[in-house]
Amino acid sequence: MVQHISISGHRDPQVLVEALDRFPFDSTLLALSALDHFMYSFREEFLPLANQRGVATIAMKVLGLGSLTHGVERSLRYAFGLPVRT
Repeated sequence: MVQHISISGHRDPQVLVEALDRFPFDSTLLALSALDHFMYSFREEFLPLANQRGVATIAMKVLGLGSLTHGVERSLRYAFGLPVRT
């Protein structure tokens, strides 16, 4: 029996917003990095909603698909400075 259901999002945060409106997911895996300012932003559009609804948030791609490897420590500080669970 399934006890917890998660959803993952890589590109458009509105897809996850719509998903949360349709089903009460337990957690979400989403792309969060300092590059959010230059593309769709899960930080601005989705993260507040997920936290408001008690959905656990898991950050992925915090090094911007390798684009931020020169500043690994700063990239990790940025991601873990956001209201994510892990």
